[in-house]
Amino acid sequence: MAEYASFLEPDETAYELFARVVVDPMRTGVPFLDQAVFLRPGHVVELVGPSGCGKSEILIQAAASCILPKEVNGVLYGGREENSLLLDLDSKFDSLRLIQVLDAKIQAAQLAQQRHTPQDSHVLEDCLHRFHLMQCHSSFQLLAALKVMKPVLTSLQSKGGVSLLLIDNVAAFYWLDKAIRPTPPAPGQTRHNMWVL
Repeated sequence: MAEYASFLEPDETAYELFARVVVDPMRTGVPFLDQAVFLRPGHVVELVGPSGCGKSEILIQAAASCILPKEVNGVLYGGREENSLLLDLDSKFDSLRLIQVLDAKIQAAQLAQQRHTPQDSHVLEDCLHRFHLMQCHSSFQLLAALKVMKPVLTSLQSKGGVSLLLIDNVAAFYWLDKAIRPTPPAPGQTRHNMWVL
C-alpha cells in the first residue's frame, strides 16, 4: 500500500511548477528579434543568412544582454546577470567587439540615469566573468566539447548555471569533413585502394 501511496505523491508543487515554467523571456538586445521571438529556457533559434549579414553580431548582442547585470549601485543595466557559453566553431569570435558592446551598454545605462561612481568600474569585468568561450577547430573537437559539456555546465551551476548557449557557425566543418570523406564508387564500379610507400 505504501508503494502505491508514494506513486501518487506529486513530483512538484504548483509553486515549483510555476517557478520552473513561468520565466521572464530572454531579451537579446536586438529589437526586431525581441519583438518576433520570446526566448525561454529550452528554446532553440537558428539564424540563417549570407556571410556578413550580422549573424555573429546578433550572438554578441544576445551574450551581452545575458551577462549584463540587472542592477549595480542603483544603476539599472537591464541585463539578466547570468552566464553565457559560446561555442566558436570557426575561430572568428571577436572578443574586442563583445567588450565594445558591453562598454557601450554600460555607459548608456550610467548616462541615462546620470550615475557613475568609481565603484561601477568593475561592472565590465564582472560581465566578462560570466562569459565563457569554447573554441573548436575540427568536428572531432566539437564532438569532444559536446562530450564534456555536461561537466562544464555542472561546474557552472554553482555560479548560477548557463542560461544561454550560443553556437557560432554550425556549418564550419562541413567542407573540411566532406573533403576528408572518400568519394563513393560510381554505380557498377569497384573501388581499388592504392597505397604509396
